[in-house]
Amino acid sequence: MNIEKYQGDKNVINSCRFCFMCRHLSTAGIASGRESDNPRVRALIAGRILSDPESVKNPDFAKAVFAADLSAAPRMNCVTHYDEVALTLALRRDFIAAGNIPAEVAAIRDELVKAKYAATGKGNTLFLASGYEPADKAMAKLLGSCRTMKGADAFAVLALLGFDKEAKASFAKFKEAAAGAKTIVTDSSAIVLATREFFKGVKVLHTVEYLAGLKLKAKKAVKVAYIQSDLLRNYLESDAACKFFKSFGASVELYGTNEETSYTVGEIATVLDRIDPQLIAEMTEYCARFAPTDRKTVVVAASPVTAKLLAAAGVKVLTFGELAAC
Repeated sequence: MNIEKYQGDKNVINSCRFCFMCRHLSTAGIASGRESDNPRVRALIAGRILSDPESVKNPDFAKAVFAADLSAAPRMNCVTHYDEVALTLALRRDFIAAGNIPAEVAAIRDELVKAKYAATGKGNTLFLASGYEPADKAMAKLLGSCRTMKGADAFAVLALLGFDKEAKASFAKFKEAAAGAKTIVTDSSAIVLATREFFKGVKVLHTVEYLAGLKLKAKKAVKVAYIQSDLLRNYLESDAACKFFKSFGASVELYGTNEETSYTVGEIATVLDRIDPQLIAEMTEYCARFAPTDRKTVVVAASPVTAKLLAAAGVKVLTFGELAAC
């Protein structure tokens, strides 16, 4: 089983299943109030499967694991940095191998394996549109003449769900369609993460990394409440957002109550709203509570996933591209 490797070295399974110290950092667990939405329970599930291999067929276990938000805030702020995210992905692969796949997840897989990749336009830069119109429109304005591809995150979502074979086949099609591009720009955290962690050979910049290099200046004073990106902070450990805000001249305060908790509403998980609509609704409601009351303060999120959900909840929120294009 894939999870067996997490018995050795730091022994992630036994270390995490007996520890609750990251519970306050799991947005999903805080928002839902369910213990099953915390990293500790996923380690408990892994331990149970190792002692009772038949339990890999338990549908409740699979449901809990596929509903993980993958924020990595618990891993980043763990004293020993136990890799609960990698354990979660290993669990997903084992459930898939056992044929224990939630119906919602199977439906997403069946849809994504059919994805076709095609770019329109001309230029050395390829923009991977998110499908969130305000963000895509803003980036089109900033990028100017470029190639554009829609629906390009299929391979990335398949990889994060644990469908390795399908993800590799889909990625090969993506590479063929993206051939010739010198720079690929995207708002999708899932795509950036998948290409850098699971696949090689394609250079991809998150939009804020691209924008930081442009050194744009705000036309007027702007006050920002920044929702720290799970991708930039917990996976890439990138300071691109800080560089962008500094060059742009924005006055920045952090969104929420502390620097550790995730307020990104499933930025990495991407399709969590389809896997567990109730959970994503609870997470959205929880994160929306911390929106600034000052109407002059603009909330900025790195992910169109977060921006779309919070905007629907009544929060005035912009992506980096939208802020830069103002």
